[in-house]
Amino acid sequence: MRNVVITYRDDILPDYILGANTCAVFLSLKYHRLNPDYIYERLRQLGKGYTVRVLLIQVDIPDSASCIQELTKVALLSSLTLMLAWSPVEAARYLEAFKIYENKLLKSYRESRIPAIKDI
Repeated sequence: MRNVVITYRDDILPDYILGANTCAVFLSLKYHRLNPDYIYERLRQLGKGYTVRVLLIQVDIPDSASCIQELTKVALLSSLTLMLAWSPVEAARYLEAFKIYENKLLKSYRESRIPAIKDI
């Protein structure tokens, strides 16, 4: 990650805080195969403290379909945004994009709503 400031902290529950109400939890499919209960415990600890919760999965095993299907169900039932990355660089780019656009998207949304309100 080159375009955002990174701060390391040990006192947060998610792996990454991407905005005031946005967080991400990272999971490697290799690790998930070795410790299948890990993600369930992490999500239980995380709770509902963030509006947007991203489950960022690194696809690093050859036969990944069954794991991805299971984690898709977990994401749907837990109200998570699921993102798949096939390399650490791709995962970092997704996190960087979330961080860069956190305020730009909200600002553009608000600006687009203002003329509609004035017309009423």
